[in-house]
Amino acid sequence: MVDEVRSIWQSRSKPVVIYLIVGLVYHLIPVTEATFMDQRTLAAVARSLRLSQRLPERPFRLAVTDSRSVGPDDLFFALTGAKVDGHTFLVDIAAKGAAAAVVAEHYKGPDFGLILIKVPNVLEALQTLAKHRIDLWQPHIVAVTGSVGKTTTKEFIGSLLAGRYAVAKAPGNANSQVGLPISILNMACTEDVLVIEMGMTEAGNIAKLIAIAPPTISVITKIGLAHSGNFADGIEGVARAKAEILAHPQTKKAIIGKQAWAFAPIRETGSCSKITAGCAPDEAHYILHPGWLLIGKTEKSPKLELPFSATHFLEDFSIAAATARTMGVEWEEMIPILSSLQSTGCRFAKVPIDGATFINDTYNAGPESVRAALDNMFPPEKGGRKIAVLGGMTVDLGPKSDEIHREVARHALERADVFFCYGPGSLPMKEIFEGSGRMQFFTEDMEKLRAAVFSFVRPGDVVLVKGANRYAMWQLLDGKPST
Repeated sequence: MVDEVRSIWQSRSKPVVIYLIVGLVYHLIPVTEATFMDQRTLAAVARSLRLSQRLPERPFRLAVTDSRSVGPDDLFFALTGAKVDGHTFLVDIAAKGAAAAVVAEHYKGPDFGLILIKVPNVLEALQTLAKHRIDLWQPHIVAVTGSVGKTTTKEFIGSLLAGRYAVAKAPGNANSQVGLPISILNMACTEDVLVIEMGMTEAGNIAKLIAIAPPTISVITKIGLAHSGNFADGIEGVARAKAEILAHPQTKKAIIGKQAWAFAPIRETGSCSKITAGCAPDEAHYILHPGWLLIGKTEKSPKLELPFSATHFLEDFSIAAATARTMGVEWEEMIPILSSLQSTGCRFAKVPIDGATFINDTYNAGPESVRAALDNMFPPEKGGRKIAVLGGMTVDLGPKSDEIHREVARHALERADVFFCYGPGSLPMKEIFEGSGRMQFFTEDMEKLRAAVFSFVRPGDVVLVKGANRYAMWQLLDGKPST
């Protein structure tokens, strides 16, 4: 082999020489998952970012942005936000044994014994590394967006695809400019399919995310008023920003919820073929009918035994099943998986406490999700009551926020008997409940809320607990034993 290389080198065709030598080296050196896919060394970070800084081939364990989560040998990204500057926590992460920190090049403070990787922009460096990892991995990507139902739909899709493919899923709701790239960097990157969600607060957010992880299939759930305060044209602006997920040239197909299809930007953006899904009586390419038969234009499923009946979960399932069928998953491959389908963390979870049924739906609250939760409250036992414990909704509803809260309160009057309101954002709802003459209670103190609710609730009642993340309504149920 050495003589062969020498012979080629001595020839006059230098470009061919170099090409052939590279090829020979490629075949001589085993390219394993560790050398090609993992890339979790400090030197690999420098190469990916095209830095002149020389770094050791020291492996790191996880990429982390929250100093509280740093462990030994982690790589910390010192992001600067509106309230917190990650550079102020370098001393803490050094004490925890971090491998290194990616910092802004203008940082002049001490290194606290850390290896500091200096870059022009820490967030852009994080996103570039995630894009590089996707470029090496090259999975089929299914990306989900929408105002409500993103995470549940993503989880359903991942589960249904697992009947045929090796599937990686972004954890929880890691869908932001920071959360998505961090989750990508911390994946094994050996699976065939990657299922992720993409969130946004303003125009251009999703465009940045699809540049990092271009979807093969894009999925859009329901369009709602969340973040509408950030757009001059309200919900139309939200739809236009969500439609960015359809714009990448690598996106071949899109699965779109029937409600989202009503928005022109969703219908008109991108060149991918588009398939609609929903629940009867809507008309779409895939329709979930009572009895849970999913009917497409040319096919009908066997009877599907689903472990939930809430309408918003059924809508999410219709989209997920249409996605799985589009990717070639057969009904027979889906059916054994159906019984295990479930939503994640604080999404309409049934919690029995002292003979009453609490519904923990405390993962955030927009107008659409509050209405859906109220519409799907479990029926109380005979003599029981429907009780709604509501915090304020998301803060970015714009100048119409108070009226939106009042509209949701009017909706609640038709679906619950008693109302507890928590936090200043719920004051417009309190006005409606108070004016109706219904029993209601308002407080801004969690301990007072907990005491009032649990002294009032009796066996047989059904209690919905819901509010925006900023109100941490899940605390109401902390320490209460399930029975």
